[in-house]
Amino acid sequence: MAGFIGEEQVRRIKEAVELAEVMADYTTLKQSGVNLTGCCPFHHERTPSMYVYTDDQHYHCFGCGVHGDVVTLIQEKEGLDFIGAMEWLARRAGIEIEYEKSNQQEPRMQKSERQRYIDIMEAATAFFENELWTSEHARATREYLQVRGLSMQVNKSFRLGWAPGRDAMTKHLQSYGFTLDDLKLLDITVQGEHGIQDRFRQRLMFPISDRFGHVVAFSGRLLPETEKKFKEQGIGVGKYINSRDTPLYHKSNIVFNLHLARPAAREVKRIIVMEGPTDVMAAHQQGMKECVAVLGTALTMQHAKQITQSVGHDGKVILLFDGDAAGQKNSIRAVKTCMQSGVSSQAAVLPEGHDPAELLTKESAAGLEKVLLGRQNDIDYLLEHLAPRPYELDSRGQLAVIDELLIVLRDIQDEGLREAFLNDIATYLNIDEHKLKRRLQQGVNTPARAADYFEDEEDQELVEL
Repeated sequence: MAGFIGEEQVRRIKEAVELAEVMADYTTLKQSGVNLTGCCPFHHERTPSMYVYTDDQHYHCFGCGVHGDVVTLIQEKEGLDFIGAMEWLARRAGIEIEYEKSNQQEPRMQKSERQRYIDIMEAATAFFENELWTSEHARATREYLQVRGLSMQVNKSFRLGWAPGRDAMTKHLQSYGFTLDDLKLLDITVQGEHGIQDRFRQRLMFPISDRFGHVVAFSGRLLPETEKKFKEQGIGVGKYINSRDTPLYHKSNIVFNLHLARPAAREVKRIIVMEGPTDVMAAHQQGMKECVAVLGTALTMQHAKQITQSVGHDGKVILLFDGDAAGQKNSIRAVKTCMQSGVSSQAAVLPEGHDPAELLTKESAAGLEKVLLGRQNDIDYLLEHLAPRPYELDSRGQLAVIDELLIVLRDIQDEGLREAFLNDIATYLNIDEHKLKRRLQQGVNTPARAADYFEDEEDQELVEL
């Protein structure tokens, strides 16, 4: 018999969550008499037209007409049905739902499909964890973690695991009664050349969690020795592979470690975006718990908005990248994305040949803090990296830099901010600001469009291990 949520639990969950606190995740609210007002999260606007009424816990936008309560808000913003929204709110409120049995059909109140998927991912995570710490085949992985300087405590806090390969995971989950169709849907199982097999094989596993800490996807890393062996054999396989998009996971809007970083970020009033999971873990181990990463894709506008909402309106978003060519490219792309999203950011770059994990191992948090002291505001960072010696630019070179920056400015909704950036560009490049404005208004065709900055990593070929 399927589980149900009783009406009494529904009432308790709704009473435990303040609409204004949830709405603040999607827009900035300000006091307006006894109520609150803000820009509507359902359509673009410059002047606030959405009101949150504190007496009856409802919202209404006088611009686009949307209205509802906290359940409606979560259904629309998170793409959930009613029961999924109730489970979402329960997790936020720290309420554990007790699913009841009923002889009557109450489809609206049934345990959601999403919850079933979360149960599967939890079972998969537990399997990987057990393999890492008990399997003889995972010995090299445990030694690798020691070499990287990651402690047992931090490894277990981040729930690291080991994927043995073949179809071990698939058979394990099927023994719990989970269906093959669900395992395929969640990208745990795939159809390989030799039949059904696990998606992740002989890899160190990093669980990727939603904002409540529920695992929704995985990132799997080859050990250096295995990676070297494949290269010698001429086999092309990625160092990392990540879960493909599933009903639980969309890589364009999930940020690694956001669930653990958010409380710390609010406290220290900053959040640091790094490149990889081991960087985040090394920082966490050194007490810098406000660090996150984006896995499997470039930073998107959805990522940027989630990150800035997590740190709060008075916090700083700091982008930290490796000093190599790839890191430089990623940093420029991420800064542009933040600006287009209306997110104020600062950027710092590590010395070439270093990554945060290595620096933290050698010099502890103090060494990384020295790097962060050299961070620059978004527009200053872009100008200095796109035109490090502006006085050497000829007319064509100057115009290319201008057009690359104007792509970003065209997407900025705040007119005052756009004007300020135009002034910064004009001053730095020593050109007439009015000429910049005319070119911005003309919408001149440029070699690249904003969409080019959101390219995903290519999916890697499945290799039988």
